[in-house]
Amino acid sequence: MDYGPSKRQFNSGVMLIKQKYISNEWFDRAIDLLHEKTHTSVQDQSLLNHLWRDENKLFLPHTYNWKVPPDLTDEVGEKAMSDARVVHFVGPVKFKLARMSENVLVAKFHELREAAGAPIRIGR
Repeated sequence: MDYGPSKRQFNSGVMLIKQKYISNEWFDRAIDLLHEKTHTSVQDQSLLNHLWRDENKLFLPHTYNWKVPPDLTDEVGEKAMSDARVVHFVGPVKFKLARMSENVLVAKFHELREAAGAPIRIGR
C-alpha cells in the first residue's frame, strides 16, 4: 500500500480533518450532496469521498485503522493486539462481538467495554 498524499477514496473509520474542511462552505456542500441523495450509499463515507474527491488525502499505515475481518483468527487477533493503534470491527463482525470471546482481541474488546460500563447493542 502507498502511504502519503493521494486523491484515491478513503475509509472514514479514523480521520483527522484539517480545519479548512470544517467550515460553513464545506458543510453547505455536504448538505447539498445529502439533498441530491446520490452520494450517500455508505452513509458518511461515500458522501465524504465524493465531497473531497479532488482533494489530496494523507493515508496512514494500516495500524492506525486496523480492520478486523469477519473470519477473525487467533493469529490476526494477536497481530492486531501487538501492532494496532486503532481497531475497527467491520461488517458482520461488529454484530458477532456479543457472542465472540475466544479470540484474544475480542476478549480485550469485552474487557475494555465492561471496564467503561458500556453495554453492547446488537442491531438497531
